[in-house]
Amino acid sequence: MPGSDGVTGARRRARWSVGVVVAALLVGAAATPVDAQEGGGEPATARPPADNVFPVALPHEVGFSDSWHACRDGCRRRHKGVDIMAAQGAPLVAVESGVIAKVQDVDEGLGGLTVWLRGDSGVAYYYAHNSANLVVEGQRVVRGQPIARVGRTGNARTTPPHVHFQVNVCGELSSAEPCTVNPFPYVRRWVQVPVDGGPDGVGWYRPDAATFGRRTEVGSPLPDLVHPDVAGDEVPVAGDWDGDGRDSLGVYRRSDATFRLLDDEGRPIEPIPFGEPGRTDVWPVAGDFDGDGRDTVGLYRRADATFVVLVSGGGASAPVAVGDPGRDDTFPVVGDWDGDGRDAVGVYRQADGVVARVDDDGTPLPPTRAAAWGPEVLPVAGDWDGDGRDDVAVLRRDTGTFELPGGDPEAPGGIRVVEVGALPGALPVAGDWNGRELVTLEELSQIFGPLPDEAAVAEGLPALNAAMLRAGISTPERKAAFLATLRNESGFRVDAVEAGDDSRWRGRGLIQLTGEHNYRAAAEDLGLDLVGNPDLALHGLASPAIAAWYWTVARDVNVAADARDMAAVNIAVGYEPTERRDARRCADFVAALRFYSGEAEPEGVNCERTAESRRLAFSAVVPLLGGSHGAPTGRFGLAPDAVPDDWRPGDPVHG
Repeated sequence: MPGSDGVTGARRRARWSVGVVVAALLVGAAATPVDAQEGGGEPATARPPADNVFPVALPHEVGFSDSWHACRDGCRRRHKGVDIMAAQGAPLVAVESGVIAKVQDVDEGLGGLTVWLRGDSGVAYYYAHNSANLVVEGQRVVRGQPIARVGRTGNARTTPPHVHFQVNVCGELSSAEPCTVNPFPYVRRWVQVPVDGGPDGVGWYRPDAATFGRRTEVGSPLPDLVHPDVAGDEVPVAGDWDGDGRDSLGVYRRSDATFRLLDDEGRPIEPIPFGEPGRTDVWPVAGDFDGDGRDTVGLYRRADATFVVLVSGGGASAPVAVGDPGRDDTFPVVGDWDGDGRDAVGVYRQADGVVARVDDDGTPLPPTRAAAWGPEVLPVAGDWDGDGRDDVAVLRRDTGTFELPGGDPEAPGGIRVVEVGALPGALPVAGDWNGRELVTLEELSQIFGPLPDEAAVAEGLPALNAAMLRAGISTPERKAAFLATLRNESGFRVDAVEAGDDSRWRGRGLIQLTGEHNYRAAAEDLGLDLVGNPDLALHGLASPAIAAWYWTVARDVNVAADARDMAAVNIAVGYEPTERRDARRCADFVAALRFYSGEAEPEGVNCERTAESRRLAFSAVVPLLGGSHGAPTGRFGLAPDAVPDDWRPGDPVHG
C-alpha cells in the first residue's frame, strides 16, 4: 500500500505477544438482570450496562483507586463507593440514560450536594460532594449528559475536589449492601467521553470571498470552505442542524430573509425563510434552546433589542428582550451559560465590552465584560475548555487574533490567544467542527496530505473512532502515536492485507495482525473466530477492534505514547530497528502531535531507541493489572454476533 511500511515489521511482531487474556467488554450490550436469591428474600438486581460512560467527562484528568470498604471515621463505617479525583467544577455526566430519581441541592450531611440517577437498566447511581447540580427530580437524561459538577461539599470540605460515586444494583436510593456494590470493577472499564463533542473551535466568514476559515479547538488550521450560494449581503451562522454533535456552517441572506445552511459535508440545505426581507438591522443566531441536541435558528433585531427563534411549524417564538434598543454597536451571543444542555442568549456591546445575558428561562443574569472592546472587536460564544459551559470570546479583526477566556489557565488573565492573521471585514463564528469524533477524514488529510482511497477510509472511520474511544486513545499524544502507526501499517484501510504473503497468518487489518499466537489471543479476547476464519480481521468492525485490542490489551502502548516517546512506541508495537522507517513513523507522529496539541514545535519528543525507550516499551508490553488508575484505559470489546463467523472479504486491499 502506498505510504505503508507495511507489514514487514508487522510480521515480526508475533514473537512479542505476552499472551495476556483480558475479559472482553460487550459494547452496546444491555444490562443483564440477575435473579433474586432463592429463599433469601433478596430483591432482584441488574448489572450496569457495559457501554456505560465514565462519570467524569473528557478532557478532565481523573485519578481513582479501589477504596471499597476502606475505613471511615475510625472504622465506624466503611466506604461504599469509589472516590474519583478531578478538578473543581469538572462535568459529571450520566453514566447511563435514565431518570433523575433524587436531588439534594442543600449542602448538608455527609454527601452535601448529591444526585441519584436511576438508569434504564434498573441500576441506581449516586454522585456526592457536588459543587453544583444541573438537573431536577424526574428529569429524563441521556448517557453522557452533564448532570452535576465535581466539588467538595458535605464532609469533603477539607479534601481535594472529587466525586463519591456509588452503584446500587437493586435500583434503590440506598447505600445498603448487598444492593450497593463495589463500583471499581465497573468504572475502571467505562470510557471517558467529552461533553457533546468537547471544546469548540473558532471560525470566521469573509463576505468579500464568501469563504469560511476555521481552526480546531487547539488552533490548528482546517481547510477553508466556500459557500456556494451567496448574493453579497449575507452574515454567518453555525450550529448543529442534525444533532450529531458536529457544527455546520451557513449564512443568513438579509435581502430575501432566508437561512442558507450547509450540512456537515458542506452541501447546501434547502433554504429556510425567516424574518422580513430587506431588513438590515438583524443578525442571525443558532442554539439548542430546548435541550434536544439540535440547534434551531433565529434572529436578533437591533431596533427593538429582541431575539426571536424559529419554532415548530415555521413560526417565530415570542420575543425575548435583551440589550438596548436602537444601538448599532450591539451583537448577539448564544451559549449554554450553566452547562445544563440548553442555550440562552445575550448581547455584547462594542462600546465597553459589557455582555448582558439571560438564563434559560429569560431571567436576567449579572452582566459580564468581555476581554476586549472597540470598533474592530466582535464577540463569539463557545465552549473553549470542553466543560459544557459557554463563554464569550472576541475576534480582534485589526490584529487577527481570537481571545478565548478559560482556554488556558496559565496564560495572562486566563485568556488564550489564537492567531489567524489580519481579517478585515471578517465576521466570527464558533463551533465543534469534529463533533464527537476523535479523528475525521478532514483532519487526516490536513495532517498527512491527500489519502489514497479516501472514500474507503471515510467508511471505516466511525468504527475506528469507537475503537479509539474505548481504548482511551483520546489525548493528543495517544492519537498521534496510534494514527502514525496505522498510517504506516495500513494507510487507514480496515481491509489492508500484507503484500507478498499468502500464508494463513499473514498481516491483516488496520494494525496488520500477524502470527497464529496473536490471532488466537485476539480471538479469545474479542469473541471472534479468527482461528477458523482469519479473514474476519478485515471486517469493518473487527479490524478497528483488533487494532484497539492490540494497542491496549496485548500491550499498553498508551504508556509509551503518553511519554511522547515514539521510539518506545515502535519497540512496543514490535518494529525491528530500521533507521528510515523509524524516522518516517516519528515524522508522522510529530505532524499529528502538532495538529492535535496546537504546539508549533512539540517539546519532549524522542525518536531515538535508547535504554530508557526500551525500558518504557517493556512496561507497555507487560500491562499492569489492578492497582491505582489515572484516566480510564478503556479496554475494547465487541458485542456478541457483531461480526458473523462466516463473513468473507470481497476484495481486500494489499499493502
